[in-house]
Amino acid sequence: MKVEIAETGVIHDGPYRLEYVDVSFEAYDGGMIGPVRRLNFERGDSIAALLSVPETDEFVLVEQFRFAAHSREGDGWLIEAVAGRIDDGETPEAALRREVAEELGYELGAVRLVQSGFASPGASTERLFLYLAEIKGRAAGTPDIGEDIREIRMGRSELARLLEGNELRDIKTALLAGHACRG
Repeated sequence: MKVEIAETGVIHDGPYRLEYVDVSFEAYDGGMIGPVRRLNFERGDSIAALLSVPETDEFVLVEQFRFAAHSREGDGWLIEAVAGRIDDGETPEAALRREVAEELGYELGAVRLVQSGFASPGASTERLFLYLAEIKGRAAGTPDIGEDIREIRMGRSELARLLEGNELRDIKTALLAGHACRG
């Protein structure tokens, strides 16, 4: 189907980039819609993983402050899967292993890709790569995060309770928890 770009521009260019585009696109009936202005948030691709400890049948999550959640709901402390950005030239799995070592100081064993796709395709180019991963042991060195992250361990029944009670407010974590609790 046909897409025509009339104008583009940059609204902000910092660690993340916000662009606008005036675009026309072919409608399903064959006509054209537009031009309409759309915003595009360029933040790069990301990974997230629900970590498991096979010896204890526990899951490892993190809790940290997220300003966007705070501004929307007044409570910015979220329980989440470990997550982070994929650096240029880095594979999603390499980013996952790096993020887990940096944030929690763990080395990973087996990792399994659960799903990948766009986080919010109406406004962002970000793709998410979601994993289930097993903790193998401690990584060499110490975590270097520059963030205030608290590690949380819980069993499968507690994770399922949080999921069923709609207490996992981070959707990628809820998706991973649902996948983990099924199996």
